[in-house]
Amino acid sequence: MADPKLLPLFSESVTFFAPSATASVDNYGKRTFASVGASFNARIQSEDQLIRDSEGRVVQKQGTIYLYETSPQITTDFRCVLPDNSVPIIISADLVTDEDGNDHQVIKIGR
Repeated sequence: MADPKLLPLFSESVTFFAPSATASVDNYGKRTFASVGASFNARIQSEDQLIRDSEGRVVQKQGTIYLYETSPQITTDFRCVLPDNSVPIIISADLVTDEDGNDHQVIKIGR
């Protein structure tokens, strides 16, 4: 886990909804998610930039979310709700480790 002295830097709250355990898509092909989300301490850094996603497509990154918590590990299958209630797509999600183990998560978000 990140150094407790850094916790004041994670001053915003972001809510994540895990993929639904019963079905990944509804009858219309839309992804489904758990009805209850989990909120995490986060630092949101806005930054518009064109990047390539894991499939090689060029996408517009609108920012990066740094999560203080390392569990559960967020993936691109999760739904993200920012403090302004916008719902960006998750381009990538990485777990950062150091010599002491898991430290924090870095999630790149886009449109």
